[in-house]
Amino acid sequence: MKRLVLVAVLAFFSLTASAQDGFRAGVNGGIPVGDFDDFLSFSLSVDLSYGWEVSDGIDLGLISGVNFNFGKDEFDDVKYAPVAGMARFSVGDGFAIGGDVGIAFNLESNGGSDFYWRPVVAYSISDMTDIQASYSNVSGDGASLSSINVGVGFRF
Repeated sequence: MKRLVLVAVLAFFSLTASAQDGFRAGVNGGIPVGDFDDFLSFSLSVDLSYGWEVSDGIDLGLISGVNFNFGKDEFDDVKYAPVAGMARFSVGDGFAIGGDVGIAFNLESNGGSDFYWRPVVAYSISDMTDIQASYSNVSGDGASLSSINVGVGFRF
């Protein structure tokens, strides 16, 4: 099931990337907080999204990517791939707020999936580039993997 969803997401992005209207890519770095901050040192994520402008200043779409959380000392890295719906709302003067909600697939051999959510604040520094701050959270089985992130997003 996990492979089927990931293949479907990759196929979707392959088809929509050729249109390039609404296509975005982002890179974020972060610091783990919460339940796993003693075991993880740094978070790095790469995401791809496609959004449709449904109204003036309101974009809805899909987002996916890969998130790497690097382990401290003898602890293993944690990798997951979120697949989520996204919403972005322009609030004026180049600022936008929004969030992503969906499922994060653990990329380990026996990994499962857990609930994923990420609120985002972005500032547009050009027609093609945003600086963004976010909080990402993957929660399940009574624990949550969280990080505070900053990054850059590119519109194509």
